[in-house]
Amino acid sequence: MAEAVVVAGEEERPRLSRLPLSRVKSIMKADPDVALAAHEAVFLIAKATELFIEAIAKDAYGFALQGKRKTLQRKDLDNAVDAVDEFAFLEVFSVRRPKTSTASNAQRRPRSHHLIKELTGFLASSEVVVRAFGEKRR
Repeated sequence: MAEAVVVAGEEERPRLSRLPLSRVKSIMKADPDVALAAHEAVFLIAKATELFIEAIAKDAYGFALQGKRKTLQRKDLDNAVDAVDEFAFLEVFSVRRPKTSTASNAQRRPRSHHLIKELTGFLASSEVVVRAFGEKRR
């Protein structure tokens, strides 16, 4: 069993975010409207993204269980998006594709960082974040 490495004089601290904050920050800064990103804002976006992923994964897992499977598939996520009103903004990504060969599907699949960029952009502009931190600065 691996032990935690503790720096001299410091206690082991649990990670507050499961997503790498440096990657979240670089995705946020890819938006031309974002010049600076405070550490607190990056943490908030990372935490909100974690909670979002957890919520959609739980709903999609319910559809997988209905299909007597334990592994999530794209159709489970599509069903969750269709079934839950809060995920309606994802309908642009929920395109039901006809079954074709695996090679052609791999070419059309969006890269995961594009989806994360879209989600973090949505979360950054959401009313909840604006209300929590005041007016947006331009």
